[in-house]
Amino acid sequence: MKHEKSLKDNTVELRKQAEKTVREQSDDNHDPAQLSHEETQRLIQELRVHQIELEMQNEELRKTEFELTKTTDEYTDLYDHAPVGFLTLSENGIISNANLTLAKLTGTERARLINAPFDQFVGFDSQDNYYLYLNQLLDGKENQTAELKLKKRDGSEFYALLESSVIEESESDVREFRVTVTDITERKQAEEQIKANLKEKETLLNELRHEITGRKQSEEALKESEERYKFLVENARESIISTGIDGKLLFINKAGADILGGKPEDFVGKTAWDLLPKEIADARIAKHSKIIQSGKDQIEEYSLPFQGETRWFSASRQPIRNSSGDVVSILTIATDITDRKQAEKQIKKSQLLLKSSIENSKMPILSIDKQYCYLYFNSIHKDAMVSAYKKNIEIGMNLLDCIPSEEDRKKSKANFDYALAGNYHVTIEEYGDFERLFYETRYIPILDDDSEIIGATAFIEDITSRKLTEEKVKTSLKEKETLLHE
Repeated sequence: MKHEKSLKDNTVELRKQAEKTVREQSDDNHDPAQLSHEETQRLIQELRVHQIELEMQNEELRKTEFELTKTTDEYTDLYDHAPVGFLTLSENGIISNANLTLAKLTGTERARLINAPFDQFVGFDSQDNYYLYLNQLLDGKENQTAELKLKKRDGSEFYALLESSVIEESESDVREFRVTVTDITERKQAEEQIKANLKEKETLLNELRHEITGRKQSEEALKESEERYKFLVENARESIISTGIDGKLLFINKAGADILGGKPEDFVGKTAWDLLPKEIADARIAKHSKIIQSGKDQIEEYSLPFQGETRWFSASRQPIRNSSGDVVSILTIATDITDRKQAEKQIKKSQLLLKSSIENSKMPILSIDKQYCYLYFNSIHKDAMVSAYKKNIEIGMNLLDCIPSEEDRKKSKANFDYALAGNYHVTIEEYGDFERLFYETRYIPILDDDSEIIGATAFIEDITSRKLTEEKVKTSLKEKETLLHE
């Protein structure tokens, strides 16, 4: 309707101009009243023909303008919905026009794009390249391209290809450029992947080249390694045994053969039933089958009778698989720990004797760590804490927290601090809130295997009876001395 109204307005305006022209030219024309009838008819005919010609031309102009408007709308739609972004950029880098695709690429409303500086959409890493690109446009270098990292309104970035051309005719003196923006993120990612793949292949090629070049050296090194491994296995102190899934020995080194009382070749091909009593052999075979079924390593300590005595072993068993992942054998590495077991037994016996001696001692004994927490105490000390402070103590409790008397707590802390500093010393002091108790205490630092102090032990002798007797004696002597003076 807008288009038809425009055409109607144009027609009215043209008619007015035509009437004006006729009036201006009327003086030069003959008076129509002087024309003959034939001339008048002919003139009317010519006017009608001319009118029809004008109407036909006018209709053609209407059609042409309609087609032009339709084409303009189509081009506008193509511009806005093109697969690439379009924008018009001023020489100052300001966006004067942009299509909807660019708005979508940048995540910005088109209205916000107009009159906005384009550099606000350029990523930090691409700012220098963008200004170089803009300067080349200003220098008159046409058809410039640039690959930049652009950023969206939400801060995310994408790779874009910018292609530009100069607008030849501009309504202002300011130069403008048409720029297309194409999202090339997928292409850049593909290029990066190709580069990574090429680099990986180059690396593999270099490795292969190095491997081929050094194959002979590797074979020699492998042979040397195998000989060294064979020497280490055959001369190892541990028993190294390889057993097939059928229970037969595939390999045994010298240390293992020595324990069995023979040479390695004497035992290859034999089973546990050939070497051990049936009951023990059954147990060994059962464990062997369990490892094959589970496919898991096993570590254990066990004893076996050999040559009239029982020997203890610590063994690690590992299933060996073929290239298909199937278990084909069991590798056993066993260490004879008989001496260690006997030593542990002796230590345990000594510890029991020591504990029994400490527990049955009439002397309170306690040990604390460097944080004053109980590591050990005997029943005498526990009873003494109840008697002196009405406190039931347990392992792990803090000794100082168990002493309510501030004076006693300070004395105890000072004495243990001196011992924890590495000093052996003896004190005679009075303790107790509810009963006067006198103790002679020997403080001894506790050292670990690296001679580092980890705590202190106190051996406490109750000398209350002795101290009270001494006080009575002193009092009696003083009384006698007073009477003597009198």
